[in-house]
Amino acid sequence: MARSRRDTITLGFLGRQIERLLAEVAGMRDEFRVQGAICTRLDAMMGQMLTIQTGMLEQMRAMVAQHQRFGRSATAP
Repeated sequence: MARSRRDTITLGFLGRQIERLLAEVAGMRDEFRVQGAICTRLDAMMGQMLTIQTGMLEQMRAMVAQHQRFGRSATAP
């Protein structure tokens, strides 16, 4: 079976395909960097939220303890 001119693979064709692939890899690399930065920021934000929640929980416990002490002192004879 004879090959037609259209089926012939040239160095120019291969070069263009390699350039296209390199451009796609560079784009994916940039996207991964952005996604990594987003994950890092979200992780830091979650750590801050956990710290805030812990502080709020400690404050609520102190308020409950204060309320219980006030209730005991108000009902004491």
